[in-house]
Amino acid sequence: MKTFLLSLLVMISVNCFGQNLESKTFNFDYQISYTIKNEKRIIDKSVLINSEDSSYYMLLSKIDNEILAEVILVKDKRKNVFVLNQKNDNFDFRYSTKINIYSGHSHYYSMNILDNGTVELLQFRNKKKTKLEESQVLTFTTSEKPLFFAYIYAIYNVQDVMGINFSYSENIIVKEANVDCGNGSTAKITLKEVKKINLKL
Repeated sequence: MKTFLLSLLVMISVNCFGQNLESKTFNFDYQISYTIKNEKRIIDKSVLINSEDSSYYMLLSKIDNEILAEVILVKDKRKNVFVLNQKNDNFDFRYSTKINIYSGHSHYYSMNILDNGTVELLQFRNKKKTKLEESQVLTFTTSEKPLFFAYIYAIYNVQDVMGINFSYSENIIVKEANVDCGNGSTAKITLKEVKKINLKL
């Protein structure tokens, strides 16, 4: 993992931010990891965040045998994607793109607090919220800081991040989520690790 993070930071410094690093510093103080398990595969996702500034984050994903790193600048609406080169343990730049939050696959969300203290997160296909596409039942655990937004960043597509209200002030983090995908399939998302880090770019 040390080689993984070191090579990631080098590649991002050189290829992603370039001269912008001289004028802005990106600080990450938490690395939070989740495991998504469905009928077909197991996906590990890890997000690096600044618990005091939710305007940017770094998403690490392992899908099958491929490891991806995405640096998301929420305010700038830009995504920079890297893929791990298995031959030399370096991250190769794949592409940089502007985030289009008005794309055709945008979703709409609502959240309901259930009687047992869990939260239901509903995803709809239309603005009127009449066509349910997916539902999640979230279970929380306490944390030192409000870290609910880390789950949203780790699990959801970047286009959808801006459509979910994650401004929870409570010191909580999502521990587990049971997902009904709406097409007869289900998934379970489990908190794997919460690690304090001190990384600067």
